[in-house]
Amino acid sequence: MFDFRQLVRTHYDEFTPQEKTVADNFLEFPNHILEKNITNLAASFNVSRNSITRFCQRLGFDGYTELKYEFKKYLASTHTIDSQKTSLLSNMTSAYQEKLDEMVSLNTFSDADIYKFAQKIITNPSIKIVGTGKSLPVALQLKYHLQDLGIYGQFIDYIYLSKELDFAFNEQDLVIVYSVSGKSYATNAILQSAINKKSHVILITTARNLNLKVEQQFILPNVSHYNPYYLSNHMLLFVFNDLLYNAVSYQQNQ
Repeated sequence: MFDFRQLVRTHYDEFTPQEKTVADNFLEFPNHILEKNITNLAASFNVSRNSITRFCQRLGFDGYTELKYEFKKYLASTHTIDSQKTSLLSNMTSAYQEKLDEMVSLNTFSDADIYKFAQKIITNPSIKIVGTGKSLPVALQLKYHLQDLGIYGQFIDYIYLSKELDFAFNEQDLVIVYSVSGKSYATNAILQSAINKKSHVILITTARNLNLKVEQQFILPNVSHYNPYYLSNHMLLFVFNDLLYNAVSYQQNQ
């Protein structure tokens, strides 16, 4: 059974710049291999389908389909749990706790940042919340959280996707965007339209090095880095929503 990370690193110097883009994204967000077909992957990484195919072939596979099949087997082998020897509840709880601790130790944002964000939500009359694909439930949760507090925002997902989205935004909008990897074609198309109209864009993500001209980013830990258990990439985004809910509630009562 191959070690995917080591295999990519062994061949890394052989890759073209586009193939290195594929490699870097796979190493940071390996679950993309499980979740996306080659067309969606190419759009997300802003590379050609041929670059992905050549990347797979340099690793010794016929193409993306074979790599995906072998990667699924690899993950299955690394996530095998012996229920006779392991407390699933205890170990899963510990795995989540490690990520919660990492949320603090990363130090990418502070309480002050959250309260400042909460104040923007309270004072802005036009709130738009963006989430597509698997980030859609997270965006909806924030919409309902705020609704509980008497704050109403417009939810925007992929159904708004078109060649020209600028009509949907203006300079007064507070646009809250959820994207685990920052590589969603649909989300980024919506996000770019908000940027074009000079809206106040706040991005909640787990990606570290995004070159997006947003007003602020809240960067959360990436849970997909080969944990011994399957953890949802979106778990900490839901936790962030709860943090924000409490901050908004606190600010309203001051």
